Amino acid sequence: MTLSRIAIACSIAALAGSVHALTLGDLVDRGAQRLTPAEAVKATPMQVIRENADSDARMTLHADGTVSGTVLNKQGFGTSEAAGKWTMDDTGKRCVAVDLPAFRMMWNECGYSLKLDGQIYHVASVTDRSAPATPYLATAILRP
Repeated sequence: MTLSRIAIACSIAALAGSVHALTLGDLVDRGAQRLTPAEAVKATPMQVIRENADSDARMTLHADGTVSGTVLNKQGFGTSEAAGKWTMDDTGKRCVAVDLPAFRMMWNECGYSLKLDGQIYHVASVTDRSAPATPYLATAILRP
């Protein structure tokens, strides 16, 4: 398993594989707004569960800006603790930096959180109207 596959497996912000094929354009047309840093903290702890053929990741974003969890590699490389930080700037851009010491790698990724009718969505871009929008609120569970 390559490091890029491990990074994809533990992706917190790029929550691909949504059941609904919503896009950024759909959300904007319906009046979605970017989540503020204060609103992001209110939505914590936010659990992200990612399951796929190669690995399973279970991580929690905490109100204090930390990330904790584990990543299980199903290809025989074992399990790694996942520990790191998340931040959100005034534009709604959330960045996550997670250390996976057992895999000797650091994973970094950024994206945006938008809100619409009490639901929170993740998008990788706020300029590409075709960018997939994935819903999540308290727990995001992804299966390919």
